[in-house]
Amino acid sequence: MSKSKISIKKTNPNNNIKLPSVIRRALTGAAIGGYFGIFHRSVDRDRDFAYAIGVACVMSILITVVQNWNKPFNLTRILNGFVRLIIVLSIFWISMELRQVLYYSTGKIGVVIFMTSIGSLLGLVYGMDESRKSKQKTDT
Repeated sequence: MSKSKISIKKTNPNNNIKLPSVIRRALTGAAIGGYFGIFHRSVDRDRDFAYAIGVACVMSILITVVQNWNKPFNLTRILNGFVRLIIVLSIFWISMELRQVLYYSTGKIGVVIFMTSIGSLLGLVYGMDESRKSKQKTDT
């Protein structure tokens, strides 16, 4: 009786297709934004953009303190990170408030598209910032 040889190809781990970090972060942001769009429920309250910006400011202060707790004091680095956080978190929280407006004007599909777009944009910004930081570390 002859044995037929079955060839099982071993997967070469070097053949994996890896997306660049920036693209992975943009896709992750799109997925999170899509989640916030898909599971949005209409509420009966007015939009409060001042509250959204206030939450962004408080979060930015807390995150900046935690990020710089054990690092040497460098005012320009701290302020740069703080301003970036305020901008990104303000975009996020304002977009969360805008969901209701979009829901009334475009329906659920408009909310999903808007939140997915905002999520991918913020993920892209975060990915570009992280790649810039990693390039700065390799240059020094």
